[in-house]
Amino acid sequence: MAICAASANKSQPPGIAYSKALTLLERHAIKSGGGLISFPECRRVLSWLYHLDREEVYLFLAELEEQGMCKVVPFRDVKISSGRQKSQQRE
Repeated sequence: MAICAASANKSQPPGIAYSKALTLLERHAIKSGGGLISFPECRRVLSWLYHLDREEVYLFLAELEEQGMCKVVPFRDVKISSGRQKSQQRE
């Protein structure tokens, strides 16, 4: 079951839940340098924001990756996609 299911039309902007989560993850990624955020930090941020447990955080990250908003590097980090940043700057 999807936590924040996106509509079938991919041209629509991301949902509010996705946008809010990515904004906070970007802020933490900037602090760490290199645009990467570690899994423990990512879990901490998403758990704080949406009160998700460990499994729900992984599901949420998988949904973000399916939408093309981030890249999950297994056993390492999460990288926020640069395409998302460029599309928000145009708006």
